[in-house]
Amino acid sequence: MNIGIHAVAAFRVQPTGVERYLCELLRSMATLPDASTHRFLLYTNQQPTTHHQSHVMSGGLSGAGRWEIRVLRALLMWTQLRLSWEMLRFPPDVLFSPAQALPRALPKSSVATVHGVEFLHVPDRYPATRRRYLDFITRDALRRSRAVIVPSDATKGDLLRFYDANPEKVHVVPHGLPVFLSKEELHIASPPPAPYFLYLGRLELNKNVDGIVRAFTRFRKRTGVTAPELMLAGTPGFGFRRIRGLIGRSSARDGIHLRGYVSESEKQALLRGAVALLFPSWAEGFGFPILEAHMAGVPVVTSSVTAMPEVAGRRGALFVVPGADDELAEAMERLNEDRALRRNLIISGQQNIERFSWERAAAATLRILTEAAA
Repeated sequence: MNIGIHAVAAFRVQPTGVERYLCELLRSMATLPDASTHRFLLYTNQQPTTHHQSHVMSGGLSGAGRWEIRVLRALLMWTQLRLSWEMLRFPPDVLFSPAQALPRALPKSSVATVHGVEFLHVPDRYPATRRRYLDFITRDALRRSRAVIVPSDATKGDLLRFYDANPEKVHVVPHGLPVFLSKEELHIASPPPAPYFLYLGRLELNKNVDGIVRAFTRFRKRTGVTAPELMLAGTPGFGFRRIRGLIGRSSARDGIHLRGYVSESEKQALLRGAVALLFPSWAEGFGFPILEAHMAGVPVVTSSVTAMPEVAGRRGALFVVPGADDELAEAMERLNEDRALRRNLIISGQQNIERFSWERAAAATLRILTEAAA
């Protein structure tokens, strides 16, 4: 069987959520015995480097099955024009789109992953044009795909609630664990010396980063301490100007640090030194940073809504209501003062990670693809 994959995300220089999802899924899929009878066509818009190839799959494109990278050149609208043309000329048996956007022309069968519909939970925290685009591609994926993959029961529930989706068409396939680098690969120095709370993710309003800044300011005022500090690691997103202005006006601004995008080794160094991960997002379809913190042995504070309790596990985090800044400040205070609480959260988090596996995710995804093509 020929399995086509919209693989642009697998070869981006600065991978984030969707990119990491596709890379780890493909690496695990390449090791599956059931993959040996299939041919995998990875469509991308530029020639990957050798580094990219080895990053996508262990040992490069040499796992089970036959793997071929097809570079399709185009200046504009690559998915809608260039990939569509490829689907018309040389259609695979099934096309897999890992980021929900489908080309206008499709082969006889297609499968898309919808990672979440956070824009429906907090529409005012998304640009209007982005919100309309996300709504369109979600509706399109539900209408034209043979099957839709989601990473959590919460996201499936959202698709049924907001879009009246067919429940038999929507398949829950939880993501696997973030892949931590070996000691040899961790070549960038140690974490910052001062203790700190850590946020990982895009610096934007839908992630409630403004709420983190306000809560940290209240934490400093309530306790009078000068440590821990606050590290915000991620690229700027929608509303970053407002977030930066809030930091500038904060009485705790000297203790707030913007780190920008961090590499995998920098991220893992930051996690090793963190008092706790703060992830009180307004809505999530999954929440990779929660599992990253659990793997690193770091306590987690996250939101009690959407997929975050599902990913963290019942005892794997302190849960807060997004927007309740006093509640978040109180959680910071508790974690800063209560060593037993931190220890219990770390133990629960490390037990929680046993529920997640890229091998299981890859096997389930391959099964869905082959069934869709049948």
